[in-house]
Amino acid sequence: MRLAFLDEGQRSTTMFAHFLRTHEALLRVLPRAEVAYVSVTPLLFSAAQHVFDRHMPLKNSTHSACPLGVEHLVSWLDIRHRFREEGCSITPEEHRLLQEGECIYHAPVHAGLAVSWSNGAMNAEKVRKLFGTVEHRVSFVTELIEANYPRFLDQGAGYAPGYDDAEKCLFNNEIEGGALENTCH
Repeated sequence: MRLAFLDEGQRSTTMFAHFLRTHEALLRVLPRAEVAYVSVTPLLFSAAQHVFDRHMPLKNSTHSACPLGVEHLVSWLDIRHRFREEGCSITPEEHRLLQEGECIYHAPVHAGLAVSWSNGAMNAEKVRKLFGTVEHRVSFVTELIEANYPRFLDQGAGYAPGYDDAEKCLFNNEIEGGALENTCH
């Protein structure tokens, strides 16, 4: 199944996040699905991908211990270990993931995973196996509409671009002998 979100010229991805929340229950029961972000400009494609990744952890296990997916938990464990245990510097994106994980992963199971990760007893492969990673069920694609559509404000139904009879009448008038001669009937 394919669901399409049509970007109507938004300046943010707020409506896309709402779209994903609205359709989350449907996407969870489908065996496979694709969410397409359709727009006339690629400006928000990267931001939309980020919103999709945050709101649709369906690509991975949705076990209660990893509500944003197994890969998110694995990334958090790795970044946490590198930053806290090894004292390595991390990127701003990794820092955001670390902070996000601190708000989510505070149960005893997470504390145990962090300790096991630090002493080498746990690694990414074991975490994936423990929480049963599933294959990608919901995918995200972007589609760029490369067409130039005329935009008319407040035009009635059935309006066709170009001149109508009344407008043609205005341009068909001729001035003869100083007087305007109306050729329209």
